[in-house]
Amino acid sequence: MHPWIGAGPEDRQDLLHELGFETIDQLFERLPEGVCIDRLELPPAQDETALRRQFFDLGLNNTTAARKPSFL
Repeated sequence: MHPWIGAGPEDRQDLLHELGFETIDQLFERLPEGVCIDRLELPPAQDETALRRQFFDLGLNNTTAARKPSFL
């Protein structure tokens, strides 16, 4: 799997110019009121081990057609 490589500073500047802006602040100023929020209510950060465990536990809720009756 290839790592994701985000847009670099030159790419961002090119995109802004294409949209007619000089700075990212100018772009955000054009957004309608109510679209941007001041704060996200996120849970506290977790270390990688705890996060892996959480997703593993969520995965235990999944099932397959081999485990349940299927009439397909």
